[in-house]
Amino acid sequence: MRRLDPRQENLQSMKEKRKFQRESILFFKEYEKNLNAEQQLMEFVADPLFRIRFDTQATDIFSSLCVEDVAKIRFLLSTDNPPIDKIIASGVIPQLIEFLGEKYNPSYRLEAASALFGIVSGTVQQANAVVELGGVPIFVQLLRNDHLKKRAVFALGCIAISSPGFRDHVLGQGCLAPLLEILMEHSKPSMLGEVNMLQNASRTLAILCFGIPPPPFDQVKHALPTLQKLIHLEPSGALLKVCQDACLALSCLSNGPTNQIQAVIDANILERLVMLLSHAPKEIVDPLLRTVGNILRGSDFQIQALIHNHVFVSLHQLLTGKSTESSVLKEICSTISIMTSGDSDRIREAIAADLIRPLLRLQQNNDTEEEVKLEAVCAISLATRRGSNAQIKYLVHQGCIGPFCDFLTCQDRTTLIRCLDGLKNIIEAGEAEKAWVNPYVHMINVYDGISKIEKLRSHPDVGETAEKIINIYWRTDFSHFVNENNLLPNLHAA
Repeated sequence: MRRLDPRQENLQSMKEKRKFQRESILFFKEYEKNLNAEQQLMEFVADPLFRIRFDTQATDIFSSLCVEDVAKIRFLLSTDNPPIDKIIASGVIPQLIEFLGEKYNPSYRLEAASALFGIVSGTVQQANAVVELGGVPIFVQLLRNDHLKKRAVFALGCIAISSPGFRDHVLGQGCLAPLLEILMEHSKPSMLGEVNMLQNASRTLAILCFGIPPPPFDQVKHALPTLQKLIHLEPSGALLKVCQDACLALSCLSNGPTNQIQAVIDANILERLVMLLSHAPKEIVDPLLRTVGNILRGSDFQIQALIHNHVFVSLHQLLTGKSTESSVLKEICSTISIMTSGDSDRIREAIAADLIRPLLRLQQNNDTEEEVKLEAVCAISLATRRGSNAQIKYLVHQGCIGPFCDFLTCQDRTTLIRCLDGLKNIIEAGEAEKAWVNPYVHMINVYDGISKIEKLRSHPDVGETAEKIINIYWRTDFSHFVNENNLLPNLHAA
């Protein structure tokens, strides 16, 4: 399974941030509809005279804040194109942070928390205005306040998703422990009727586990028992997002060295992970497959733990399912590539689990999307690299040469390299076992592969490999060609 490069990760992080901010703002707007003073605030801040005065004299207007002023700021920040920079420039942030303190009445604290959330949901620079003035530790304290913890969860999530540095700062201020307490409390059966808090907290937890560079594992590993509980929630309805966030967090925590992978395994998540893989909706399957791929990069013991939990059965079901979406098929092919890039023992396990034949059927099916075919071709090509001669014979018998030849005209550099490498490895296996001639070379010619390879001899990336194949081809004497029936595999050897 290929890992996203940093640009893709940053783009994904930006998309997650915008989504989180949109959902948060929509929640607050819905909440504000229930406040009796909202209509009056709307009329007040919509007054042209107020807007003119605000644009020119914001510092004077808010020089000495009362609860009504904080409410005005909060409302301004909930409008389209909120004047965040002007509010920051007015110098009110220290007062807003101060109003979060216990000595102020609940109305002050509620309005101040909402206003500060509006600021941190802006750009990184705007969020930094709150971070630099000590807003994060105050919000962490509010996670244990029943009336304000919802605002605190939102605000800390928005700050953490702004940058890896802010994320680590939030973790460093002790956010994780009270956040996990919220998740454990609200995931109790008696609390599931109020799922909104659970959704918000699970999203913030996923954000704290995500990013490049990743967070220090020692700081986030304590989330594993909570994540184990969250993935056991039924992934449907309002709880779907909670389970999705938990699976995303697990995919992040398992993406590392073997000690991280072992910590995930020790959290007793494998059985549930594999079960979800077979039955969960696509939104959850994607991060689950990434977690499986991460574990397959681990030690032999860790890979066997996955196999013991029947992960290959689930992968086969997804791979052969008529309703499996193309994006999921692509991810499965990438996951299988991790197995086929291993030694002959790993390849034997993939063959025994019947994962190879469905891959080849995907390549040969006209209805399969091109991106899925490319991933499947890469998985098979990797199997030829370290597979035994008997295993390569099995791949040939299952029909791998045709797709390799078909993709020799594609424009994707990586796929072109994979296909030629696959053909070269097949030919070399044939050279090692041939009686008189190399039968695989003839099969490549049958699929018009030789003429396509001829055209690639001057290619800057694959010309050398193409030249080797052509040289072997011209050494072959087809008058002694071995019948293709001799290519039947020794399945026990494979």
